[in-house]
Amino acid sequence: MSEEPEPSTRAEHLATLERIFDKWESMTDRVKQIRQASRQSNKVAGVNPGSLIEDAVAPINEQYPTATISTDISVDASTQVPAILLDAVRELVENAAKADTDATINVEVTPAENEWVELRVCDDGPGLPEIEAHALETGNETDLDHGQGLGLWMVRMITTQIGGDISVELNEKGTEINLHIPTK
Repeated sequence: MSEEPEPSTRAEHLATLERIFDKWESMTDRVKQIRQASRQSNKVAGVNPGSLIEDAVAPINEQYPTATISTDISVDASTQVPAILLDAVRELVENAAKADTDATINVEVTPAENEWVELRVCDDGPGLPEIEAHALETGNETDLDHGQGLGLWMVRMITTQIGGDISVELNEKGTEINLHIPTK
């Protein structure tokens, strides 16, 4: 006859299952977000970068009130970038805030040559793991060498689908992610 597990053991097992189901639910939500972003990339509406950054940062400010998030938009008010970037910028800022809830995060947009802009997200957190940085820059992953989540993959997908590219700088001050984006 099998013995009934102790109540504390049952509670531990239930807590483990709950964490697993929460993670699955989160991954399912992320896949839905990626699918929606993929479908929207063909309908690339233009939006002012200042408005886009403001919309991306607002929910992160509420969710992570101890993080300090600043913005610096140094492009002409008539500049337009693809609206689909909202999800990518929100993901980068949220990723930085999750890594260090007391982080200082700076989001800036500056003009680049030939109707392009540089969108930069810098933080003073623990730094993006090199494997994640490599996957974000190159899109190359293997079964043994891959990132941990879908969020940065979504950032790469959005950026490349609109014709942009990504660079990542890791240093003792934290992480700097640059999106080189075409204007509309």
